[in-house]
Amino acid sequence: MAAIMQAYRPDQNGIVFVHLPKCAGTATTNAIRRAMSPKSEYIGLSISTFGCFEEFDTISDACRNTIVWNADDLPSGPEFVYGHLQFQFTRKAYPAHRFLLLMREPRSRLVSHWLYWRSNSDEALAPWGTWGEWIKSSRQDFDEFVSDRRAFCQTDNVAARLLLQPHPAIREGQLIDESEFGKIKVSLKEALDSIHFVGFTEDQNLSQKLETFIGQPLKFERDNATTIRSADRNLDVRDQVQRIDPAMFERMTYLDKFVWEYALARSNFSGDIEDFRNRCFDRTLNGYHAPT
Repeated sequence: MAAIMQAYRPDQNGIVFVHLPKCAGTATTNAIRRAMSPKSEYIGLSISTFGCFEEFDTISDACRNTIVWNADDLPSGPEFVYGHLQFQFTRKAYPAHRFLLLMREPRSRLVSHWLYWRSNSDEALAPWGTWGEWIKSSRQDFDEFVSDRRAFCQTDNVAARLLLQPHPAIREGQLIDESEFGKIKVSLKEALDSIHFVGFTEDQNLSQKLETFIGQPLKFERDNATTIRSADRNLDVRDQVQRIDPAMFERMTYLDKFVWEYALARSNFSGDIEDFRNRCFDRTLNGYHAPT
């Protein structure tokens, strides 16, 4: 297993931040950019972000130009690479870079993702064409949203998808088959072992560990935080979550729980993991206040 503390040095080729959605990625990206002041950088979205979506001709040129279709599309030499980019693409394109991954308790991540997508206005989604309409699937109740195949690319074990795609056991528009979980965990372990820093957002010492890794002090701000839109001011998030079949919820976060628990192990977490997981999730739900 790679050591968690392999500090970046300016004489090295650079850093790749594997940005999982709703895992404090924007705040971390901005903190690193301020600390590094990179001479060159690249941000993009991998094709895996869109799952089984095909109507890319409806997306504006400006938005479509951010999409990375394969590893060969990535530019050579940027000092800092970030965005929702497939790990298999960036690992091929930047073999000498240092890689950073942050994970979050997976049920909390999924609820936050649902609320974040719901918070997008029609105006903000317009340049994304039909993809914007797919994002509006989040305006359904939570149990309906996670059952919508259009969103599986962002709801069904998204960490496993971002780390491993393309992978024969991961098919767009379908839930990952439970019979493949064992094989996928082997692939995940291999991928995670190759990443220089694997952390988890609930770690109280995360900022200090990141500073050690980057080799610079970091200033974090609350960037891109999930908020409840005004139209949802009467939305009871806890009630919404309780409507979902518990078995389905566990299935759609099972592999990501493996990634999260790996991050805890890399950080030498010594407590009761299941109790900690449930407390993290409860704290997330408490953060979205029920209507009064």
